[in-house]
Amino acid sequence: MALEAVSSAFLILLHQASVGGLFPLAAVLEYFNRRGFFKVVAVTCLSLGGITLGLELASGKSPGLGQAAFLLFLALFVGSLWLKDDWKSLLLYRLTLVAGMMDLVSSTFSFRSGPFLTGASFLLLLGFFTSALLLGSTMAGMLLGHYYLVEPGLSIKPLRRLVALYLASALLQGFLVLASLAFFFPGEGWPSSKAVLSDHPYALIGRVGMGVFGPLALGVLVWETLNIPHTQAATGLLYVAIVFVVVGELLGRYLLAVSLVPL
Repeated sequence: MALEAVSSAFLILLHQASVGGLFPLAAVLEYFNRRGFFKVVAVTCLSLGGITLGLELASGKSPGLGQAAFLLFLALFVGSLWLKDDWKSLLLYRLTLVAGMMDLVSSTFSFRSGPFLTGASFLLLLGFFTSALLLGSTMAGMLLGHYYLVEPGLSIKPLRRLVALYLASALLQGFLVLASLAFFFPGEGWPSSKAVLSDHPYALIGRVGMGVFGPLALGVLVWETLNIPHTQAATGLLYVAIVFVVVGELLGRYLLAVSLVPL
């Protein structure tokens, strides 16, 4: 059971990262003429999505329609980035984004207990989107930070936006974790937060410590570093941040897999 939960948590993490990596691009579309950054992010998302699909097929799991549609649109978007037609690329990006959001919604179905329009189901859905945004904004911010080494004249504005997204998603994720711990769902078959705390105390401590407080503290440091401004130091801090975020989100998905509590 524990091994299955770890495997499930890892697959969800990869899936959320592949979708979430596209979210931050919407905040910097005015810099679309600098296609190198968009290519790196899009190819990274496609690679993560492809790895997820391969692992699922290897385990005997069939991909859902939403996942297949997302990967198809993402592959088309990646291919369009090597063309000189901005209009088609931007259209494919928006279609890929919609397909990815629908895929995220469908990925919550196997973890829902009870009707869709309930507090528990809403927390689960919002948690999946927040996790995707947190993973994606940290990854995209770290990748963008490298471009200041080769393009020192690049405005710091796009990196500030991605760091702001990272901080906002970290704050929201922290609120959602606290909300999940504060509420009980006995009427819907959801275990209480007390059961999770007693059965998986170390995983829960790691989830809160590395997945909530760690990313928030590092996000503040990155923001202050950008005020200097020192993009190389900020990029180094984002490397550390992505480790904290990945470990925290992996623990959250593990707790979800073993308890159905959206942490």
